[in-house]
Amino acid sequence: MEAEQGQSHTSAIILSLVSGLSTGIGGMIVLFLGKPKDTTIGMMLGFASGVMLFVSFVNLIPESTEIIGYAYTAIYFFVGMVVFHLLLLVIPEPNPTNFLQPLSPFKIASEQEAGYSFDQNQTEKVKNSLIDPRLLMTGIVVATGIALHNFPEGMAVYISTVKQYNLGFAIALAIGLHNIPEGMAVAVSMFAATNNKWHALKWSLLSGLCEPIGAIAFGLLFYGRVSEYVVYCLLAAVAGLMVYICFVELIQTSVKYSGTYMCLAANCIGMFVLYISGLAMKQYEQSKTVTSIKQFN
Repeated sequence: MEAEQGQSHTSAIILSLVSGLSTGIGGMIVLFLGKPKDTTIGMMLGFASGVMLFVSFVNLIPESTEIIGYAYTAIYFFVGMVVFHLLLLVIPEPNPTNFLQPLSPFKIASEQEAGYSFDQNQTEKVKNSLIDPRLLMTGIVVATGIALHNFPEGMAVYISTVKQYNLGFAIALAIGLHNIPEGMAVAVSMFAATNNKWHALKWSLLSGLCEPIGAIAFGLLFYGRVSEYVVYCLLAAVAGLMVYICFVELIQTSVKYSGTYMCLAANCIGMFVLYISGLAMKQYEQSKTVTSIKQFN
């Protein structure tokens, strides 16, 4: 029993680490493949929202209702929403698209005022050697804001995985997909400020590290110290948190980038994929159980 608990604890940390570091995938996409089309970004976010909504309403809420009852499930569901909303008020999530403006060539302007002339190649070289302090600060703010918002997401992955691996895997998948565009935002911000690909990639990875840190912190503080009842209360709150993220962030952004119908299609595809994967996992678990029973007999 203790071995199984330790294994679930390790799995929770690994899933939160992989999910969190998906920001690095977003950074690599931007730096090595260029910025994806808006439609691709929108559909990716729509897919993630479908996965999150399916997990919340098909898995988390019914399971919590079975253990703690309908009334308390509803209460903790809205508590999760309110807590995450208050977190956004205290630490507003930055919108990097408001700051991604072309690098201001301060040095070029000052040199030209002094009477020097530059051809196009020299101008580009000077631009590429500059670090714009304003854009650098913007990039740091974007990375810090995203990192702080990843902290409770790491706790959500941990709680879900410890209770049920399949559930934790689905939540980690949805959050990981959500983190990829966030990593892209950080990479674009830092690259615009420094013109250094590796510096931008480093910051996109660092912004995702708060997710496994959140999982580890929760595990160290509460692992083995909370009852099953409290775990299901937390799962209901996780459902509220994820539904809030879907309607306030993911779906709105998806519609903006890909349009209403493409967002809806991606959302439904996300739900269907998770439904099929859930059936496959159940079939695998059943066959594994039958095999172990035959071996025991």
